[in-house]
Amino acid sequence: MQIKLDLEVKIKNYMDCLDALLYSVAEWLGEDSRMQYIEAWSFRYDNDKNLKLVSDKIGSGRGRQFKHLEKYHGIKIEQYEHEKLDFRKNLSEELSEQKMPILMRIDCYWASWMEDLYKKKHLITHYILVSGYDEENDKVFIADNQDAKYGLWCPCEEIKNALECGYHIRHTKEYEPIEPKEAMKFMLGRLKPVEYLEINRQSVDEKMENFLIDMQNSFDLSVEMDPYLDNLVESKLVNAINDIAQGRIKAALSLECIKEQCGLEELQGVINRLLDLRTSWKQIFGIFIKCCYMRNDEKIRKNIVKKIYEIKDKECEAIDFLERCYNGTAKGAVESVLQKELGEKYDCNEKIDFKIINIDKYFNNTGCFCKVTSKEIAEMSNHNRYLLSKGYEGREFKNSCIPEAVNDNIICEGQLINIKTEICQNSHLMLLMCSEFTNCEVEIKLIFEDGDSEKIRIGVTSWLYPEPEYNDFIAINGTPVQIETGEKPNAYCYKFPGHIYGSMYKIDKTNAKLTGILLPDSLNVHIFGITIADKK
Repeated sequence: MQIKLDLEVKIKNYMDCLDALLYSVAEWLGEDSRMQYIEAWSFRYDNDKNLKLVSDKIGSGRGRQFKHLEKYHGIKIEQYEHEKLDFRKNLSEELSEQKMPILMRIDCYWASWMEDLYKKKHLITHYILVSGYDEENDKVFIADNQDAKYGLWCPCEEIKNALECGYHIRHTKEYEPIEPKEAMKFMLGRLKPVEYLEINRQSVDEKMENFLIDMQNSFDLSVEMDPYLDNLVESKLVNAINDIAQGRIKAALSLECIKEQCGLEELQGVINRLLDLRTSWKQIFGIFIKCCYMRNDEKIRKNIVKKIYEIKDKECEAIDFLERCYNGTAKGAVESVLQKELGEKYDCNEKIDFKIINIDKYFNNTGCFCKVTSKEIAEMSNHNRYLLSKGYEGREFKNSCIPEAVNDNIICEGQLINIKTEICQNSHLMLLMCSEFTNCEVEIKLIFEDGDSEKIRIGVTSWLYPEPEYNDFIAINGTPVQIETGEKPNAYCYKFPGHIYGSMYKIDKTNAKLTGILLPDSLNVHIFGITIADKK
């Protein structure tokens, strides 16, 4: 007998393995699932003096995710003690009688489809869905959000060995209507537990203050990050920062659900701020990785602390707006939906005058080569990776913008680009750029001869992202290359493409002489070219 449910794993870029599987089950059952994230907006920082590392203290947390999934969406997740059950009998009963998949948390050490971990490293925080059972061949059909996202058949004994915890899934179809104040109180209870839960725990603001104190006084980059230099995304600290960032977008989804079902347009103000916070935390994620290759500890510390202070203020502002919604004092404070697509769509056939700004003397980094090399050092996202460029042939930026074996871009650290030009018609700013580890949004400041200035918010897509995230366009195609150091340095090409992007931003002050451009203070952003354009 073979049983297989027609269930496909669907993946969103803000979801971890558990989120992706729960979302996929909800989609399969025809249910919304956004309210499960009502407590995802959180920040944990443990003040235990026995914990020495920042990475041991910081985290996010899910809140009561299963409870809210059942309460608002009629999907019940219930843990069972697998030691007391017949593994194969239980599989058959769930799949054939209940016609429901089984959620399992496993130890990846026993997962043969995960080549990097199989019989190499124990990792017990990974989840899979079992949606099929082949009794004759003694196999189960499993899927996850990574190497088995399309599903595969595995021996039962392998999954039984890997199993750490199992969960029944039931579609109760029993829903509680969303009561806005109750739902917002769930959220505020995680942010201000004293005021909303009457529990003597620190608020997010207080925890972030403790985080900042440690970052200023005791944070040691080498101790925290060096053990993960071979694969920095496995760092506990980087993972924690990423979880915090993703928690903001997940909380925004819950508020979006409340807004739609209860007609509370004022919640858009909180949603906008949460989406902005996600971007800000993602920048911290990128900075921590970048810092591992810069080794100027004092400069690094100041840069990170400055960014965290900015985020702390944004967190407080967002919490305050949510409190106003909860108390009913935000009515009428309707905000437009946050525009993700920054910049203007660019049409290369438009009639435009270009003035290319020479920024060569500001170049402080090499990111591209025109041929594969294992001897030269480039640093597109660390000192061992670069873009094997196919060159740029457009007229918007200089054709030779990718020189060979010399600096070709600016790592942004708040530099002021002085402009000596007689241009007085500045309708648009054009940038040739990319980010390193994550897509991000930053500000560039234009300075004019009359003393005025103008800030422009720009979206920067990662060089390893498959397509533009904002209104930018792919300007330079290439192949990412990794240099393997050692006695015999070697360079190998990735199987997917890399890109540098062009973008265009409207300048409001069009009839004034531009004398300077203040770059963002963001180590994650690389600028290869700047052009002033005047659309006719």
